Amino acid sequence: MKLRLLVFPAAVVLLFLVAFAAPPAAATQAHLAPMATMQLNREPGGDIDAGPPATWDGAYENTNGAMVWNGTAWVVNSTWAHTYFTDANTGTRLIVHAVAGSFDGSGAPNSTVVKGYTVTQVLYSYSIPAAAGGDFRYEAVEYRITQPDTKRLIVRSRGCGLGVTGGYLDVYIDDPVAGVHVAALRGDPVMYVYDASFDEALGITDETQGAFASLPTYAPEGRARYWLDVNGGSDMTGYSYVLRTQSLACRTHNLGTACVSEFQIQFYDAQTNTVQELRFLPRLLSETPPVTPTPTATASRTATVTPSPTASATSQPLLPVYLPLVSA
Repeated sequence: MKLRLLVFPAAVVLLFLVAFAAPPAAATQAHLAPMATMQLNREPGGDIDAGPPATWDGAYENTNGAMVWNGTAWVVNSTWAHTYFTDANTGTRLIVHAVAGSFDGSGAPNSTVVKGYTVTQVLYSYSIPAAAGGDFRYEAVEYRITQPDTKRLIVRSRGCGLGVTGGYLDVYIDDPVAGVHVAALRGDPVMYVYDASFDEALGITDETQGAFASLPTYAPEGRARYWLDVNGGSDMTGYSYVLRTQSLACRTHNLGTACVSEFQIQFYDAQTNTVQELRFLPRLLSETPPVTPTPTATASRTATVTPSPTASATSQPLLPVYLPLVSA
């Protein structure tokens, strides 16, 4: 007889043990529930056009809306997808999701700690060029987040020229391991990877420097999602950064077709066997549209009439007058 050794990934083993281990009380039951069968599933997501802008040709490198941190860099390939386990008999998730905190900028400025994540909401102002010229100016909320591993994120509310209800998010993410690079999701969104400090990255406005990928999908709603997975992703006992996107008819200068309408940090919590979510929404406090210059009135010129030259008499020489002589 041949013996075969089956090797499973650690995350799968953990899920198997947590999901199906019977509690002590179950041993007294006359009948034990049958063991369920796990099924691996993929979340649908948007398209990713990876590489520098000159290569964004619609031949997408990934159509699952997912990229993965490989330990040294973010990677986009054709096979990666955000995955999760379900009970094959019932279709229910083996690891359920729970919202640990939801932030919409109300009450800012303030600070709080949720599950080891420090979230500070601050007010800031900025201006952005309008598509038709001039600048829109905004007062908005910025979220400053510190993870339990001390890595930083900044999530900025941004305006689109559509009033205070028409906002989206820019997201800056510290390098998950080394802390020497910063990933930025700006505009609609375009993903950049900057070889710069966090503070330096916040000041970069160039539209090509560090461009890494375009994330153009905003419909249908089921695909208008993107995942940046670390350690396998949140549903595989790691963690994920999640973007939800939508289309906005922006009146500002923008980079692409989709805007980040919601940002989430998802992380596995072993104590509760759940995926905990921190959710962030844009918050604009004011929008000042471009000032249209008022045309300066030009004074009308009064026509000056030049009088015609006055004719002057021409002097003529006096002619002598001869009178006839009369004899006496």
